[in-house]
Order: sequence, then structure tokens, then C-alpha cells
Amino acid sequence: MSQVPGNGHVQIHIDGLIVGRFLRERDKASAGEREKNVCEMGVLPAEGHALTICYELMDAEGEIRATKVDIPQSGRRWTLEIEGSVPDARPFFSGEELDRLNPPLNDPNSALAKDFGWVLNVESDEFPEHEGHLSLKDNMLTPIIQINNGTFYNSRFSKLLERAVGDGEPEPFGSASDEISIELDPVPEKQEIVLKDTETGKCIFRIPVKDDEDTAIFIKNVPTDPPRDNVFHFHMYYSVLGVPDERRYDFVVKPDDPAPGTGDSEGDHSPDHPGDHEDHSHDDSQESEEDDTSVNETTSGCGGRFGGSGAPLCGVVYVKGSTSRLR
Repeated sequence: MSQVPGNGHVQIHIDGLIVGRFLRERDKASAGEREKNVCEMGVLPAEGHALTICYELMDAEGEIRATKVDIPQSGRRWTLEIEGSVPDARPFFSGEELDRLNPPLNDPNSALAKDFGWVLNVESDEFPEHEGHLSLKDNMLTPIIQINNGTFYNSRFSKLLERAVGDGEPEPFGSASDEISIELDPVPEKQEIVLKDTETGKCIFRIPVKDDEDTAIFIKNVPTDPPRDNVFHFHMYYSVLGVPDERRYDFVVKPDDPAPGTGDSEGDHSPDHPGDHEDHSHDDSQESEEDDTSVNETTSGCGGRFGGSGAPLCGVVYVKGSTSRLR
């Protein structure tokens, strides 16, 4: 895997109202109590938003097969992983200083642009009114997806934002991450990417990794209709964050900022591949019947990595790494 993520052959793209938390655990079942690093992503149900999961497979000739996944109606905890691998989820940090008022839009493939620090950490010093550790309300996030592998990085910038607290006047804030991506490094022809119900083990999808194929998985909790206002949807997170009204932040798009800031041009998250290809129906040959996967063929593609862009103004947030799980 390259030092700066973004060009790997297997990518996961996460967009919308989702709360993340990195966890470090001890695997007592292994010799020496091996350390496990995972990331939980809790989907926040919100008015006008819907969770969708889709994946695209692109072969060496540039042909794409897209598969939309049926969202299970039962099971609140899922696991997404390289099957059989050691959990090694980690954020990517460049070591460079971030300036939210001057994001590196002219150098989208740089280490600075990919830095996970662009993601809003709602327990950081950037949110002093939150007063540090937050108590998340139980049973609000569903599903909670534990992602066991990969390097997490920023893959799209928001527009320049202004921020107010309580009834105060908006002040310049700058750009934040509007989408995060995860670069995986599985062994082609030997390992598979699996999403399953954590409790029952039931497979939601299974993707064999091939030498001559790129894989892009899209997990989105975004508006079902195009946004009609310039409001960053951050305020919706307060349904799960325990913060009094007078200490709550809200964001709006800076006036006279007509163009969204994108970490990758034209919504293409992989600069090495063109973004304009013909979509092809998925042949379902990769799904084993015994896994009981729930997938649908589509000829419209996922509208993501190889063309199109995600819904703006709906970025993921995270809370500081902890041994406490999302509930």
C-alpha cells in the first residue's frame, strides 16, 4: 500500500450522517492478547435521508459492473472486513498543519489533502462549547458498522463554511471533510471483502478480490432529494449528541462560494482511472448462494468513484478513540 492513500485497487467511500469512533481492543483469544484496531461507523437515521450501499467492479478494460445491496431490516451491528485478516483500521495523518480557510484544492492527491484531520472531531478543541467528552444517546445509531481494516482518509472537501454557536452570529470556519474513504490492501485471488451481520454471521455481501479488477464500495446516508438550502447538515447530529441548545453549533455555506470543494476532480476518487465509463449489469456470479446475500443488478452504476459525486453538505463526524463502543 502506498504511503499516501487514494490509489489502491480496493476503496470504501462513506458519505452522509454517520458518527465514527476508532477503538483499540485486546484479542484475548489470540496468543499474547493481540491488539486489534477497528473503527465503528454508526448511521444516524434522519428526516429526508436514506442509507444506501452499492459497489462497483471495474475490470482492466474499464467495464463496470454495479450492484446495489438490499439493506437488511433486522440486525443492528454489522462487520465489514477483509475476511481472515487481522483488524488494522487506522486514520491517515500527514503530519502537516491544516488550515481550514485554505484547503489544498489545487493539490487533491497530496498527503495534506488526504489527511484525516479534515474530518470534524466533535470532541476536539475546535468545538470548545462541547466541553470535551460527549455522552452519545443510546440506541440512536443504526446500523453500527464495525470496519476492521484499512487506512481512513479525507476524499472530498466541503464548501467553505461559516459557523455559529447558539443564537450567535456566523463566523468564518473554513472547509471540512465532506466524504471519507478507506483504502484496503487485500491479497488478490486469495481474500474477500465481506459485510455481515455481526451477531448472526449472515452475509450481506461478499466480494472476491481479483488481480485485474478495481473495487469501490459506497456507503451513503444522504438526502433522498437534492438539498434546497445552504445549510451544512451538522445540526442533525445533535439528536444523538448530548449537548444543550445554547452550546450547539450550526454551519452555513460561506456566501459567494458557488463551487463545492472536491478532494478529487469530478467525483473520481481514483485519479489513475477515467471517470466516464459505460455501466454494466452485475452478473451475480461472485455471490455464493449459501451466503444468502441480498444484492440487485443495476445498469445505472453507483454514481460515485468512476463518475458523478456524492450529496454535498452532509459530512461524517467522529469522536475520539476510546474503549467504549457506540451503542
